[in-house]
Amino acid sequence: MATPLLSLLAVAALGWGKVPVTQVVVEAPGVAKVNVLRQAFGIAAGSTLSRTEIRRGVEALLATGQVEDAVVDVEESSAGAVIRVKVQPVSLVSRVRVEGMPRSDVKRVVATLGLAEGTPLRVKAFQMAMERARQDLRDQGYPRATLDPDLDFDVANATVSIVLTADLGPALTVRDVAAPGSGVEGPRLWRVCGLKAGQRLTSARLEGARRRLAETLRRDGFWEAEVDSPQVDDRADGAAVRFPVQLGAHWDLELDGLKRTKALELAALPFVRGDETFSSASLEFVASQVRTFLQDEGRLLAKVAGSVGRDAKGKVLHLAVQAGPLTPIVAVVFPGAHTLPVKLLRERVGARPGHFWRWGGEPVDDETLAADASSLLGTLRDAGLADATVGEPKIVPVRGGVDVEFPIEEGARRTVATLQISGVPAVVKTPRLALKEGGPWSQRAEEEARSTLEAAIQEAGFADAAVAATDQCNAGSCAVELVADPGAPSVISRVVVAGLVRTSRSVVDRVAGIREGTVVGPRAQLEAQRRLLALGIFERADVRPIPGQTTGARRGLVIDVKEAPTRTVSFGLGYDTEQLARVSVTWSELSLFGTARGLAIEGRFSNLEKRFQLTYREPGRLGLLGIPTWVSVYRTQEHYTSFDVLRRGMWVELGDHFKRPFRALLRYDYQIVDPTAATDILSQLERDQQQERIASVTPIVEWDTRDDLFSPRRGAYLSASWQSAFKVFQADAAFDKITASLSAFAPAQGGVLAASVRVGAIQPRGRVSGTPDNLQIPINERFFAGGRVTNRAFSTDMLGVPNQTLVCQPNPPGSPPGCQVVAAGGAGMLLSSLEWRFPLYGPVGGNVFVDGGNVWQAWHDIRVGGMRWGGGVGVRVDTPVGPLRLEYGWKFRPLTWAAPNGTLVRESPGELFLSFGNPF
Repeated sequence: MATPLLSLLAVAALGWGKVPVTQVVVEAPGVAKVNVLRQAFGIAAGSTLSRTEIRRGVEALLATGQVEDAVVDVEESSAGAVIRVKVQPVSLVSRVRVEGMPRSDVKRVVATLGLAEGTPLRVKAFQMAMERARQDLRDQGYPRATLDPDLDFDVANATVSIVLTADLGPALTVRDVAAPGSGVEGPRLWRVCGLKAGQRLTSARLEGARRRLAETLRRDGFWEAEVDSPQVDDRADGAAVRFPVQLGAHWDLELDGLKRTKALELAALPFVRGDETFSSASLEFVASQVRTFLQDEGRLLAKVAGSVGRDAKGKVLHLAVQAGPLTPIVAVVFPGAHTLPVKLLRERVGARPGHFWRWGGEPVDDETLAADASSLLGTLRDAGLADATVGEPKIVPVRGGVDVEFPIEEGARRTVATLQISGVPAVVKTPRLALKEGGPWSQRAEEEARSTLEAAIQEAGFADAAVAATDQCNAGSCAVELVADPGAPSVISRVVVAGLVRTSRSVVDRVAGIREGTVVGPRAQLEAQRRLLALGIFERADVRPIPGQTTGARRGLVIDVKEAPTRTVSFGLGYDTEQLARVSVTWSELSLFGTARGLAIEGRFSNLEKRFQLTYREPGRLGLLGIPTWVSVYRTQEHYTSFDVLRRGMWVELGDHFKRPFRALLRYDYQIVDPTAATDILSQLERDQQQERIASVTPIVEWDTRDDLFSPRRGAYLSASWQSAFKVFQADAAFDKITASLSAFAPAQGGVLAASVRVGAIQPRGRVSGTPDNLQIPINERFFAGGRVTNRAFSTDMLGVPNQTLVCQPNPPGSPPGCQVVAAGGAGMLLSSLEWRFPLYGPVGGNVFVDGGNVWQAWHDIRVGGMRWGGGVGVRVDTPVGPLRLEYGWKFRPLTWAAPNGTLVRESPGELFLSFGNPF
């Protein structure tokens, strides 16, 4: 295409660089949105006729992925030049149909071809995909399969209909299996290989049989055994499969001083389980792995010596082990270190004083000590000790355990005598660099300073900028010079989007935020790519220069995306001791009509809740005010220990839940509430009218540095909110509700120490004297505590002050005398928890905890001395989305209290909970 275009331009006697462009015509038969191609071409009426711009326009058209070829004609008139672009569009797939094979195979073929309705068909890529699809059929056990395409092009609409006709032919089935020289034959060979006579032979099945045979031979003691790729002799009555075997010698293992366990085999002796091969050349490595295994158990002085012998059956691997006792680390020392504080050096290594179970979960062995030594070396050199060395770490026996020594030779320290920077354009603000005059010098810091300065210049629009660093060092200082060669500045002349089928172009433009005529550096391009991927509607998003436009003052960018499936249906089933069985069903669409706006319909059902919710989501820059926006309409029926409530309403929330560490959210709620409860625990408003309306605005601020949202090991989470309910839109309630919580996590004693404090206060507006604050607030807005996420020594909602936030209602007439304790809820809350979570075996762990807190009638009644305390233990099973917990908590001081009618109420000693997720 390029040669005819260039020759046309060369022979045309036109006024290049002088004649104005009066009209640009793009002819693209079958293309519905020609304006998209016109925009990509990028030459507007009124601009000056330019060879370079026409060439760049054609390059941009090709980069869209919608154009197969393009020819440009230029016609000159007295008014100026008319540019006519004749485009041969890429045909879009209108239909894909596969005939002659089962539906499961059809799905696999279509997936291999990568074709879907609306995607462009490129002939060369299609031919390669067809060959992959044919090979896939052969791999599935159809060696004579054929797959023939029939392409029906509709030129007028620029579409193509594809019909694939398949003939699988006879399947490749297994008739006989042999492994000569292995000693495994007959029924055992069939069983070992996992094959059955008459079974279809796929490539995966053959590879699995080969792997299982090799593992079996090694488990039988032939640790050097290798099984080559199977040889298949296909005949009319079935295939004969032969596995070539290189058996090698038979090995036995003799362990002296150490018991052979499954854990040892997994960690250090994988060849005895068949997972790997073994040879005499790996003897030292095996001995070191056994030593590492013992060191990770806390036996830091372990010694392992290996040797190879022979017996009547073959070879013998002999490992002589001196395991030694469980050895605590008395001290971690750094002989030879004088310049840096010892505290800083200790922070740079994983080795910690104490017994092995007190090392914060980090193993201490030869491998980790070598990594610690490397970390120390980097720290020393960053501090200006460019010639520093760290010797091999030593484990030295001392009284009461061992010392871990990291021998250090510091050498001379170098500082930055002078730092000269030149060549930086005036429009570029020099960033903060890793080097400064009078500060330490290191080669790494110099390189970091060079790359930081270079990146800053490139971000300012000098895409070809380069920075060179030179230094002149003597015994104690270095003179450093950074010389920048910025090159010519450049801006973005065109932005092309490729790969869109369902998604609107405006979505990419708004989210990427890349505009023509602006400066877009490498960092800005990467951030645009991340924002596009964060939408969840693209499998891939690349931002790169348009081919052929990597130089010059005006450069084009192509945003190349691949759309992902956007519609999902999910189903969940769970159980805990509060809700018992629970079921959830969700349907969601992430990109309604190609707009990247989401819609989700959710239903949750359990013994305590029936909830239906419709949620609309606008992500990122597509939301109101350019921030994520959520709108939800819901209906929920909830059953609590002391009341039932039917709620219908809606909420609107602005803010980014995924922003870290700081995020701010704003939420508006409007709900219609129908509570059902005993009269004496309802508010006056709820007693006066069956239905109440609550409108509120809640600003929320959060600070989140947790390393994992579901099972954090480090970091903190701080949250504070202020809900202000007011009488608007026929709303009835008026109050202010403040809640705050702080959770912190840190590695401790091989597990995680977690602590939490939560506080809440509600102030009714128009407070009525003589009536407790909690009874002036709608019951569903009050604080309740006790249960699996607040205080595990108390049953759900049953933590409170007797005869205030816990009341005992007399039994109805005709029932036995006495009363029933119900929670009235409070206007003040204070909760605290301290928990140690530790591993036991694999995903199974345990925890011990202390929970404290209470709920008061008014926030000004909160007293630390009034908190109720309990402790407990539990078993946890970790999953990717949080732990499954079984916990028992007992009260430190169970109370017996008298109700107003004289009935004595005795608290239970403790509670048992089965639940999912962390309590905080």
